[in-house]
Amino acid sequence: KNQQQPMSNLALNIIKLGATCAAAFLNATPFLSTIAILQKNAGPQPVSLPFAMIALNGTVWTVYGVVIRNWFPLVASNLVGIFAGVSALLAARAFHYLTLLLIATFVLIGILQDAILDPLLVNDNLRSILGMVCVSVTICMFASPLVAVREVIRTKSTTTMSFTMTVASFVCALLWLIFGICINDIFVWLPNTAGLLLSVAQLILFWHFHKVKTSLASCDFVYDKFRMNIIR
Repeated sequence: KNQQQPMSNLALNIIKLGATCAAAFLNATPFLSTIAILQKNAGPQPVSLPFAMIALNGTVWTVYGVVIRNWFPLVASNLVGIFAGVSALLAARAFHYLTLLLIATFVLIGILQDAILDPLLVNDNLRSILGMVCVSVTICMFASPLVAVREVIRTKSTTTMSFTMTVASFVCALLWLIFGICINDIFVWLPNTAGLLLSVAQLILFWHFHKVKTSLASCDFVYDKFRMNIIR
């Protein structure tokens, strides 16, 4: 039993490290879209709402981390999300989202300023309420890429969705779900269960419309070959 306990702690720490790295990568994915947006002839860009939600998610979790004095990994990894999300919104000129994000940040800090400055004022009720807010925002972040579904179905193309962000969301949600189950924390496993299901739904869209695109390309090739034979 004494040997099993260190092994179980080691496994848990490995899962936590992997989940933290996955979260940091997910938070950093808007940087890739920022580069694509700034490049010339980059083609259709992903919708801006997921970037705004990553920035908002990073903001609420950063504030939560400051309130409970969890500087690493909570504050550190989510600061990446704030900067990455804001950079993508600036590149996309989505100033309406930036305005709403700024207002939400000031409101949140204004409400919690006493708890931020004095950790002795933090109680279980405040942690629970702020935790539920963070959970709700995280679920919305995982769901945000689905706003492009209508455009995806209309165009039969997933160019308005970010494949990198979707894969990062899937891996991040899966690892945090496992970690949340291991430590029996509903605030960890609940939003990531929803995140995993939403990420799977997005991956299905990528898979389905990739097949559609491949089929259309094959049909065009057959049609072109048939037309050339007629001309001959």
